[in-house]
Amino acid sequence: MAAILAEGVSRRDPDKSRRQAFTTWLGLRYDRPAVPNDFVSLAQCVSKEICQNRTEMNTAVRDVLLQFGDGTPPGFSFFAVLDNSADEKKVRQWLARVANIIPIELGMADKIEPASADGIAFSVIENSYAADVSQVAWPKRQPSDW
Repeated sequence: MAAILAEGVSRRDPDKSRRQAFTTWLGLRYDRPAVPNDFVSLAQCVSKEICQNRTEMNTAVRDVLLQFGDGTPPGFSFFAVLDNSADEKKVRQWLARVANIIPIELGMADKIEPASADGIAFSVIENSYAADVSQVAWPKRQPSDW
């Protein structure tokens, strides 16, 4: 938004999909911590591996969400939000490779679920955290992208 104001671009409403994406992003960060305190180390490690290995899935994966479970070590679940044309099997394999990099003392993946944006349950979105630190801040875009 600051870029839009700084460049003096006249205000216009973003298209419906961008407006909805922003609303979801904002909702995931409102009135709760970015990650529960007990899972900060695990989330940082997962985020690092997602970021370092993301390029192979850049076009197929819109977002990777993370949920935390109980236990020692704690369990965690990946939920990948895909473009409708994405290859679920390929994304599942990618996330399994990422999960295997995470040191076992931090946590163990117990669920890996890729789904299209149309197929992901809202309850998953409500109870998940962004697995990619770049998702903590709204993605940088040029004002013209709105």
